[in-house]
Amino acid sequence: MVAVGKHPRWHRVGSISDLRHLKPVTGFVSGSLRNEVTPSFVSRLTLPLRASVYGTLTSEGTTFRGFEEPWLVDTEAVGGRLEVLVVSEAGEGLADSARADDKVKVAIGRFKTDHDWTQVKKGDRYSTAVTFQQPFENVPPIILGFNKLDMGKHESALRLRLFPQNVVKDSFICNAEAWGETYLYNVFVNWMAIAEPRWETGVLKTIANNPSALLDNRVDFEKPFSSPPMVFVCFSGLDMVNQWDFRAQATNIDHTGFSISLIASSATWVGVARVSWIAIPGEDVLTRKNAWIGRFSTTAESAVHNGSGEWTGSVRFGFQFKATPKIFIGVDQLAFSNEKNLQLYTDIRNVSETGMDWSIKQSGNSVLKGAGVSYLALDCA
Repeated sequence: MVAVGKHPRWHRVGSISDLRHLKPVTGFVSGSLRNEVTPSFVSRLTLPLRASVYGTLTSEGTTFRGFEEPWLVDTEAVGGRLEVLVVSEAGEGLADSARADDKVKVAIGRFKTDHDWTQVKKGDRYSTAVTFQQPFENVPPIILGFNKLDMGKHESALRLRLFPQNVVKDSFICNAEAWGETYLYNVFVNWMAIAEPRWETGVLKTIANNPSALLDNRVDFEKPFSSPPMVFVCFSGLDMVNQWDFRAQATNIDHTGFSISLIASSATWVGVARVSWIAIPGEDVLTRKNAWIGRFSTTAESAVHNGSGEWTGSVRFGFQFKATPKIFIGVDQLAFSNEKNLQLYTDIRNVSETGMDWSIKQSGNSVLKGAGVSYLALDCA
């Protein structure tokens, strides 16, 4: 292989504009049809088994070798996953600048509580001040969700509310509270501050006052998208009595809006529900490849129940990220027996560019019947 300078970068082949400022690096490989050494652009194709081949590429019987114009290669034939090693013709900093432009402009974090349950009182509120590492240019919208919840049983009422307060360009107050007769022992609150101008976000608050139902709540986007977006939803507030069996999901998505469907069992009475949501342009997902929305649950195809109140599994993202993404998660479904405390813990681990492992489990004496979690994988700073 020839010398490539100090800062070569892999660049996905997709269009002429992708490589207009970049110069492919040339190497040498053995020809596959004749015993010869052939100059070829230094390329790679990620295969299903996560193996990589360089130089001469073969996929489903099609051989690519000696590209003269690598950005004109038919990428459909290789699933759009062909990459070429490049350097910038306009200076080494350009590739880094283009890479930075692809990163999602968000900040994410987690507020954890760790209280002695004997000191907790009914209707307690827990708060913390969050300071962003870098101030935003404008006051960002804040989205909240939870992935751990420990609440006490009291007359079968489960009441929780997560909300931001005093949001400014460099900080906000993150709050979690119970009310009425409910004990909130501990909670992990995940937060996201968003500065993506093409994303839309919000919190749906609905008063159900319905013993059991499928409730559809239409959300209209402030500005229509050019095509249906990907939509993330999770709970940021709950008020359930009797049985604890409730789910939120995004349905009927089109370019102008979507519905948040709230599904309760026949024995669940829902008073108030708060659902956080994020809509991401579909074309951003396809071209920038910096965000992916998905879900895992105890009923997922990959779910394995170990017999002691824990389910584990794995998910694969819709494409391979350029770097290991950060993950924002929020519970969107709960199904617990109301005869014991509710103690739920969900987690993700072994995150890579292509997927991650997950777990959903009960703790203490709680009885978990089912749960689901929405996730947002992000290539962000």
